[in-house]
Amino acid sequence: MQKIYDYYIKEGKSEEDAHQSAAIDAGRLLKSLLDSDSLRKFEIAGKDTGTLYKLVSDSK
Repeated sequence: MQKIYDYYIKEGKSEEDAHQSAAIDAGRLLKSLLDSDSLRKFEIAGKDTGTLYKLVSDSK
């Protein structure tokens, strides 16, 4: 997360904007990772302060 934040700081974003952009990127990375997992299935469990995922099946 720090590396993503540092990237946005180097791009000239304010600390707040860099924080927000890094959080969005981290969420996109997580979603991509969960979507590409062929052994397990995840679904959205809630969105109170962000998207929460839960494991619904595990083919191991």
